[in-house]
Amino acid sequence: MNRNAFRFGIEVLLEEARDLVVGARVGLVTHRAAVDRFGTPVLDLFVERVGQPAVCFVPEHGYEATEAAGVKIADGRLPGGVPIRSLYGQRPPAAGEMLAGLDVVLFDLQDIGVRCYTYCSTLRMVMEAAAEAGCRMVVADRPVPLANVVDGPQLEEDCTSFVGYVPVPLVYGMTPGELAVFLQRALFPKLELEVIPVRGWCPAEGWPDDDVQWRPPSPALQTVETARVYPVSVWCEAFPVWDCGRSRELAFRRLSAEGLDVSGVVSLMGSRPVHGYGFVEAGNEDSGRSVEIIFKSAENCRPAAAAVEFLCACREIHGDAILFSSAGARPEWFDKLFGTREVGRMLREGLDAGRIQEEWAAGLDEFRVVRRQCLLYDRDAEGE
Repeated sequence: MNRNAFRFGIEVLLEEARDLVVGARVGLVTHRAAVDRFGTPVLDLFVERVGQPAVCFVPEHGYEATEAAGVKIADGRLPGGVPIRSLYGQRPPAAGEMLAGLDVVLFDLQDIGVRCYTYCSTLRMVMEAAAEAGCRMVVADRPVPLANVVDGPQLEEDCTSFVGYVPVPLVYGMTPGELAVFLQRALFPKLELEVIPVRGWCPAEGWPDDDVQWRPPSPALQTVETARVYPVSVWCEAFPVWDCGRSRELAFRRLSAEGLDVSGVVSLMGSRPVHGYGFVEAGNEDSGRSVEIIFKSAENCRPAAAAVEFLCACREIHGDAILFSSAGARPEWFDKLFGTREVGRMLREGLDAGRIQEEWAAGLDEFRVVRRQCLLYDRDAEGE
């Protein structure tokens, strides 16, 4: 990638399409993880080149993107005086109240393209409010780490929650701008929407390159590598007996559980399809042994399939002991994370990984057809 040619959507907007926001009362949906290619946060850029927005809406993890998962975010003000309105952890405001006095909502969050990561839910919530209030919406686009990857079950209506609010597969292979186009077509056809694409980027390249710094959009996702592994291991949040190392650098990349036969699970995974990932033993006698998940290739990458293979390997060795019958297990949360009750049901019934994946295959094929109509960038090497 040519860094001089690369531009985040916000840079294109402020250089070439400022008329969309200049002179308007703007509600800016952003956080400090959304930056330009030189690392300047979007809010700072906006204040410098346009002026202070009327309000800054913030998602889960807060404006600084440092609050822990699930922590309620309060309203307040930033040091420069910009009022902050939380979109997470409180009663969702009515559209008229939320967008009162605004001319346009500008959305720019660093997302990862995984349905249970709540920023796509935030996008839908904001689009819904804007459509109801008749407010214009602009999405400044940016890359996501798995932009070429589509995998996992479609969201079922009875599993709808804030970790499942967008009708897409678990990993949906779209940038925020592309997802906005999809949601407009599927749910909000009357919404006045403008998407400002990224320049100089091809999704087949993955994250642009080391020169375009990754800013963690939440405390656990410190690296692009972690974002790529997250959909393989996020299910462990439903089982307290599992440790995914949220507070450590390798969060979601190293999994351990009391009594887990690490060697046995790794050995089983070595004989099964791993769908673009590797599973190796890690740790030492002092820290304990764990399974480390390594992203290997975007080609034929299937995170949900890899997750199911791993879950089946654990079940084969331990039965339900460290899954659904473990202390504090939350099967309903597992279902919400996957967006379906079928994966958990089939795991408990002892079905193999291939049969479980067959359950979502038809839905994926249907989604891919619709998705192609919403893409803003060429996909030269679809990792599907």
